[in-house]
Amino acid sequence: MLATLCREKKGWSLVTHRVRPDAVADATTPAQRTPLDPPRGAAAAAAPPSDGRPSLVVSPSRDWLAICGLPAPLPPVLRAPIAGSRVGSVSAKGCPVPPGGRPEAAAISVGEELVLLLPEESGRIFLSYFLPPMPRPLLHLDSGLGRVVDAGFCRADGTLWVVGSGTADGGRAEGLWRIDAVLQEGRQASRAVLVARLEAPRSLVALSERAIVVAHGRESRVVSRVDPSRRPGAQP
Repeated sequence: MLATLCREKKGWSLVTHRVRPDAVADATTPAQRTPLDPPRGAAAAAAPPSDGRPSLVVSPSRDWLAICGLPAPLPPVLRAPIAGSRVGSVSAKGCPVPPGGRPEAAAISVGEELVLLLPEESGRIFLSYFLPPMPRPLLHLDSGLGRVVDAGFCRADGTLWVVGSGTADGGRAEGLWRIDAVLQEGRQASRAVLVARLEAPRSLVALSERAIVVAHGRESRVVSRVDPSRRPGAQP
């Protein structure tokens, strides 16, 4: 099953498709379509859908999914259970309400923790760890990055990878970053390490410890496979 977050004429919807290696899925007949926007009047329905950069993330156990960063008036975080090929009711019940605004990206760890990447007034992106259905954060750490577009955990070793921009070698850099856990003055902290410089990174998938796939590019989109074992900051 392929789950997609779709911005349609009447608003946002969660749509699933049954895919097979020997056939093309018919986009007009999805397995399931779940509208996320509340019912609206005729005038509101005729208006264009609101803008946003939301994230759809599925837990490693494939037991639940989260939708984060949808534009108002939708909640900033929604969750839904997964039962076989069906997605259950989408709800904000038990979901965190980030005080700093809507997440720029989200990921789910191998321990089933929901990690939100939240912008703060300082201009930095913070990592907030939650263990659903508890809405209180377990950790809230400065990532050291100024912008994050996408994030994902490697299932093999639990490493958190992000694409975005920050400071490296005394200047601004765009690309793929590894988030390391460190101790600062005896307290838990995080450190962003630039692994590959990539122009205008858009999304990533961590396939293994030695294969992180990143979509990037301004004029044209490129898909690059990055081996993190190479020298930090190198080209893929």
